[in-house]
Amino acid sequence: MSACSGYGCGLVYKLTPTGTGRWTESPAYRFRFGATGVYPSDLLFDAAGNLYGIDSLGGISNGCIVSQSCQIVFELSPTSTNWKETVLQTFSNGVDGGNPNDLVADAAGNFYGTAYVGGPCSGLVFRLLPMAPAPS
Repeated sequence: MSACSGYGCGLVYKLTPTGTGRWTESPAYRFRFGATGVYPSDLLFDAAGNLYGIDSLGGISNGCIVSQSCQIVFELSPTSTNWKETVLQTFSNGVDGGNPNDLVADAAGNFYGTAYVGGPCSGLVFRLLPMAPAPS
């Protein structure tokens, strides 16, 4: 996929107070159409400074195609120069759900949300568990 230009480019930005009652906006992370997503929302911070959120049109290189409009839950981790994105879950609009929203976290690092489609009927509540560290 090529880089976005205009439509289809999501952006996470930072607002910093200037001290004069105004704010300065600066880009934190630019999404690119494809696996990284297009429409980020539901941002949450953890204690380590990572951002988590949902993207309503992502995961395309993870087996989804544009016409399926798969969605993702992502993590943005700060690095010394920018942010690194990791896709935590791809929803395919099947039994795993689709159109996730309302992302919340508990103290143990689990994420919960709802999905409008999927599951045994129409919609579901999901829980994402943190992955165990890889053995060294």
